Formats: sequence, C-alpha cells, structure tokens
Amino acid sequence: MKIFGGYVASQDTILEELERHRRAHLERLSTYKALERQYFQDFQKLSEPAKFHYLTLLKGIGYETHWLDWCERAIKLLKSTV
Repeated sequence: MKIFGGYVASQDTILEELERHRRAHLERLSTYKALERQYFQDFQKLSEPAKFHYLTLLKGIGYETHWLDWCERAIKLLKSTV
C-alpha cells in the first residue's frame, strides 16, 4: 500500500483501504498460524528440510504480524485526527 501521498485522497477512502489490507493480512496470518500448529508443534523433532520450511513460515508470520501492527497504528492515527 502506498500511503506517502495519502493526504490527496479522502480520509474515508484511505481508511477503507487500510482496513482492506488489515483484513487480508489477518487472514494470511491466520493461515500461517494454522500451518504452524498443524506441522510444526515440536520443532526439536523436525527433519533438516522441515527446519528450513519452518524458518520460512516464521518469516511469513513475522511479516504478516508487522503489516497488521502497521495497519492498526495507521488506522488509529488517522481516526484520531478526524
């Protein structure tokens, strides 16, 4: 999402777009967390390839968590200026 020039759009449009992004990242994070629960409960018993799969999944979880945090902060900030 490009927010740098967001001031040229209506606040409602920006908030709707932020909310859309928030929902998409929340859905993806939920999927990643389900995969973690299903396949990686005991990471100490993982095979070598599975360790790398898990590391990749952890990166995805971190990425989605970061996006969610940013979206929530942006929504809160913009709503506080309404």
